[in-house]
Amino acid sequence: MWGLRISSLTRRPTGTIYPLLDRLEREGFVVSRWDLGSARPGPPRRMYELTASGTRWARMKLGRESEVASGNGEV
Repeated sequence: MWGLRISSLTRRPTGTIYPLLDRLEREGFVVSRWDLGSARPGPPRRMYELTASGTRWARMKLGRESEVASGNGEV
């Protein structure tokens, strides 16, 4: 998925999304590539994808968030 789409879906400003994506990439949770083969008009998009460790991390975080929301976890 590309950064602007992530920003749109999460309703977070790009000034928040892109630094976070950069940090996640440095930590090895996300990899990125330029979408150079697209037939769509406009500049190439930078596409982001979770790595295997990023997927595990995200699932853990989502599970933890549901525990906190239900009152079963610590903050």
